[in-house]
Amino acid sequence: MKIIKIISYIVIGFILGGLLIFKSLTVDIPIGQVGVRIQQYGLFGQKGVVDQDFGPGWHRKLGPIDKWELFDSTVQTLEMTREQNRGSDRSVDDVKVQSADGYAISLDVTVKYQIAEGKANQLYRKLGSGSKYKAIVRNEAQSACMGAFGAMKTEDFYNPDRRRQAANDVRETLVATLGIKNIDVIDVLIRSVQFDPEY
Repeated sequence: MKIIKIISYIVIGFILGGLLIFKSLTVDIPIGQVGVRIQQYGLFGQKGVVDQDFGPGWHRKLGPIDKWELFDSTVQTLEMTREQNRGSDRSVDDVKVQSADGYAISLDVTVKYQIAEGKANQLYRKLGSGSKYKAIVRNEAQSACMGAFGAMKTEDFYNPDRRRQAANDVRETLVATLGIKNIDVIDVLIRSVQFDPEY
């Protein structure tokens, strides 16, 4: 009976040890994320960022040799709005433009985008880790909105077809400017327009 106890302890020890070794030598990428592997040393092939995105599942992580960065692979939303605690920035963050006839216009704008498939490794090369790309999406979106909507007269904002055309112009501009940064723009929506009280 004593020998069975000892054997069962040994088996449990092997299982737990194996699990700990497996966990320390692998990384688990969850669904909705994509991994970029950076090889710190050139022992197993190239050194630096691996030219491949790694999808959900278990992947190797050899101690100090491999470093991993995770990015959101789902469709993301940039919401710029005048309503506090609602938008992406959690502050008054609407797009303010001056119309062609000189009046101040406030727009609530939503941009749907995602990291281009298979391009997270290139995004990391250009911009680094974290959410730096989100700040770039915001800056480019504000700039494109100012260009497209600033060319409209105030009365044009009452015309839904004209607003839709301007939103499409913003989308096309963003497709071009963010596409080279490995970000796919899906859509641009104008949810609300507020006019200068003087108007």
